[in-house]
Amino acid sequence: MERKTDYLKNKFGLVIYYLVESGFSYEYIQHKIVHDKYFLFFENNDLDSFLNKPIENIINEKFGKQIYIDYSRPISSEVFWAGQMYITLLLNHQIPLQRSILVYPLEKMISLFNPYHEMNESQLCERYLEDERHRSILKLLIDNSVTIRQLSILTNISQRTLISYMNNERLYSMTLSNASILANFLDVSPIIFSKTSNYSPDITILLKDDNFKDYFLSTIEEYTYTPKNEIVVISGNEDKHKIRDLLKQSRLLIDINHFTLIKNYNNAVKYISLSKKEIECLSNITISKFKISLPKGTLLF
Repeated sequence: MERKTDYLKNKFGLVIYYLVESGFSYEYIQHKIVHDKYFLFFENNDLDSFLNKPIENIINEKFGKQIYIDYSRPISSEVFWAGQMYITLLLNHQIPLQRSILVYPLEKMISLFNPYHEMNESQLCERYLEDERHRSILKLLIDNSVTIRQLSILTNISQRTLISYMNNERLYSMTLSNASILANFLDVSPIIFSKTSNYSPDITILLKDDNFKDYFLSTIEEYTYTPKNEIVVISGNEDKHKIRDLLKQSRLLIDINHFTLIKNYNNAVKYISLSKKEIECLSNITISKFKISLPKGTLLF
């Protein structure tokens, strides 16, 4: 059965492929992805708006062209692969989609098909990360449309500050006010100036890994201020009697299928459902810890 993350990569690859097949230029496709708010569904953690919409509808609604797709026809592996790689960068390194397609335009990504499609995907990721360090995101965005002096006048941000933003690390740490001003002027989402994406991967897949589960429990330990040896993981199918018995032996139960914390409170069983935002944040904290423990070059997805 295809994993959700594999389906996500494959579908985005198909969208890119069929856009090219429909006659759209690489430049136009890139422009839409960088500037159209629809493609912020990753940052909004709203994958359903993408995964549940047929490719024909996406191309019709967002690119203004009605097409018919013959899914029995073979597809070009180079273009399809390129689309997949943008999602690989997002899933494994939290690179916002809008930025990766800015740093590696479609033509550039396609050109890397040989030899990278025969290698471990981590090698393409390592090359991207190195290249991004040496390419100014702000310079790519303004693309000679204005000078730094003109941009300073138009945004009321000092030339000295804007010049410092040519360094990506300085750019990623800019004030929220300046990020908002620049994003509005350049017609992009402020996420493009953030070092990491807001997207939170599907943690239920990772929790099948016992090592990752252990890191997740360490995060819950820190969050709830409960020693890990006093936390018991349950499936969510236990009846009330079983739950009461478990609570006699531990301080906290966690149902990792429904992300619910269960504990005794004034001799009553209390169920605390984690909010979507809590789950996203706890997931990202755990993923960051877990990545550090992995051998170099290992990808999560």
